[in-house]
Amino acid sequence: MTSEPTTKRQGLGGALEAVIGVPGVLAGMVATEEGLPLAARLRAELDEEALAAAATVLGQLGTKTLADIDRGELEVVVLDASKFRFVVQPVAFGYLMVVTEPRAKTDPILAEMTSTAAYLDEAASALAQPRAA
Repeated sequence: MTSEPTTKRQGLGGALEAVIGVPGVLAGMVATEEGLPLAARLRAELDEEALAAAATVLGQLGTKTLADIDRGELEVVVLDASKFRFVVQPVAFGYLMVVTEPRAKTDPILAEMTSTAAYLDEAASALAQPRAA
């Protein structure tokens, strides 16, 4: 028996259920490298397509900046704004982004994002495996 929550086994949208359940989280989404939304769970009235574009821009900017200064690979980007905090993490499908209240506790959010990102990467790896005939 696994200790993973059952919601994490219900596709990309299900993978976001645990992260959206963290106090202070307003939205969770997976966006492609092209800025398209793959899955989203929104608690606030937020524009899904705009969030997907923002996730991709922030992820690509962080990745490029680190590459330009030769400082390793991107783990997470955090952008604080007056009304929201955006947290972006690269995943195999593109980018995982969580939108939080501005003063939400970061540690539980980052912990759940890391778990969700691992699940998404595992799911992408499984999809890339050749299927048996």
